[in-house]
Amino acid sequence: MIEETKLVIKHLVLDEFRVSEDICTLYFPGFKQLEEPGKYKKTNEVDNLLPKLFNDINETYYQINYSGMGGSGREFSFLNSLEDGILACEYLLKHFKKVNLVCRGWGAIAGSYALSKFCEQLGNIILLTPYCFIPGRERVEYLLNGMFAENFIALKKEDADYYLEEIEEIRSKYSFIENVINIMDRKVFIIAATKDKIIPIQILRETTSMLKNRKYFEVNQGHELERPQEIEEIIKQIITP
Repeated sequence: MIEETKLVIKHLVLDEFRVSEDICTLYFPGFKQLEEPGKYKKTNEVDNLLPKLFNDINETYYQINYSGMGGSGREFSFLNSLEDGILACEYLLKHFKKVNLVCRGWGAIAGSYALSKFCEQLGNIILLTPYCFIPGRERVEYLLNGMFAENFIALKKEDADYYLEEIEEIRSKYSFIENVINIMDRKVFIIAATKDKIIPIQILRETTSMLKNRKYFEVNQGHELERPQEIEEIIKQIITP
């Protein structure tokens, strides 16, 4: 696999695995990136598989480090993560002929928000256990408390009320399905987990069923995708010409 370098775009740092000047894939990770960096790199096996998968088909691969993570400036916030996605896509679209997306968990919110701004320019999208809706306030509070308990270093417990207000603001002006439905001429690949306790499988099935170009896969795993080799095989099917 090509050696990792860093691409800096204003305050934003992307992990870069560069092999091609024509096509790239941009990865929007989920909440696990908010953990302590050493733990994230060791435990998030699906994320660690992706660079080689795309380099093997001669695509340059980038991973966003959200604000406050992986050397990126500013503090993390949910609104900032959406702006980070816009900044990364805007830059890559100027430098590559085609930009595809892979989005996991919360990354599906940030990635589909970018689609709403660049729906005519971005390519195909792969969604891994995606947030296909904005959870209600009580659910968000529950998820935040869980992350505070696990010491997600990018989150500050004293800012809990601010995070809740951010999520409410995003919910008031955002629709995952309206953003993704705009790319009917390209493919949307969805990998859903039947044992997902964060994103109920029935909601994901119903929400994405209206996508005409949807290709849908289910795995008998939880939200963390604890058997990464199974995910690797599905992604190989998707991306291999």
